[in-house]
Amino acid sequence: MKGLARGRLSRSVADVGWGMFRRMLEYKCQWYGAQLIIAPRDFPSTQLCSQCGHRNGRIPLNQRVFCCKACGLEVDRDLNAAMNLRNYGLAALNGPTGSSPGSDACGDSSGGGTAESRSTSHGSRKQEVASHLFRPVGVK
Repeated sequence: MKGLARGRLSRSVADVGWGMFRRMLEYKCQWYGAQLIIAPRDFPSTQLCSQCGHRNGRIPLNQRVFCCKACGLEVDRDLNAAMNLRNYGLAALNGPTGSSPGSDACGDSSGGGTAESRSTSHGSRKQEVASHLFRPVGVK
């Protein structure tokens, strides 16, 4: 297996390994009644600041400290990516805002608007900052 991983088929062998690992995780999650959340392949976990959400762009692999240009956060690159993936998973579980579904702004459960039948208002809804950063796959 090690020899195949170093040759020209290395990506294929690695993909099979990850595919098997994912199938095992899916099986275990079904067995225990857990939910497996898969981040998209192109999710920028190493490019986003886990504190403010600013996207720094690509950084070389030899740079081990993530430095945010917006808020000045300096943290280990892998820890920053792990926090971003955790935030992604929490957004998938709780919705993109991290709030309870149907959470009303200022306790206004009336739905807003001025007239019962002809209102174009969508009502007063609680909005969270940076909710546009995390749009989990399969969650609407």
